[in-house]
Amino acid sequence: MMVFRPSANTLSDFKVTQQPLVDPGVSEITSGAVIGSQLDRVYFSHSDGRITFYSVNEHACLGVVNASVYKINCLVGAGSHLWAGFSTGKICVYDTQSQPWKTVKEWQAHEGPVANLAIDRTGLWLSGVLRVGSISLDNTIKLWDGLLEESWL
Repeated sequence: MMVFRPSANTLSDFKVTQQPLVDPGVSEITSGAVIGSQLDRVYFSHSDGRITFYSVNEHACLGVVNASVYKINCLVGAGSHLWAGFSTGKICVYDTQSQPWKTVKEWQAHEGPVANLAIDRTGLWLSGVLRVGSISLDNTIKLWDGLLEESWL
């Protein structure tokens, strides 16, 4: 994984890291996310069920979490939590500020793999509801309460 600065004026400023950031022992990256309350970190999911997280400023790996033995297809930051969608159809919500991470909620969201998670950032301001949408390869789209006050909307 390389770090780039798209707004740079010169080619040398465009490439922030000269060497790829590599973590031995983790598989290929499947998704990435940030959490609004932790903008100094970026999270990456991997096909081996691990999540790595990096310092945005230092460009260094801060840790590796063994979230599951199943492939993580997608990540999204919602509220102060990290949501992960799995190849099994499950969704897990993690509190990344506790050590070790806590699983806040886990459920079988779809019959097929979760292909993507998306957050409705305007819903919180317009209607007071933070919605997280999940899209599955079983051809369903579901909406969830991003604040975890209710299971689904």
